[in-house]
Amino acid sequence: MTASVSNGNLLALAVMLRRAGQKRLTQREIRQAFTEACPALAAEPDARARLQALLLALAAQGTIR
Repeated sequence: MTASVSNGNLLALAVMLRRAGQKRLTQREIRQAFTEACPALAAEPDARARLQALLLALAAQGTIR
């Protein structure tokens, strides 16, 4: 199952992740950024799949590594 990814959610998560600076983030920091950037998605039953889809899309764009 692949969760859909919207440009707005990608941008919101990218902004939150960049606030952390140029460092390796912990799983907790990534989840916190996701919850703050996309609260509606984070509350969904498939939140993990949605976060994964967003992170994969950001990696494909070169926004994160």
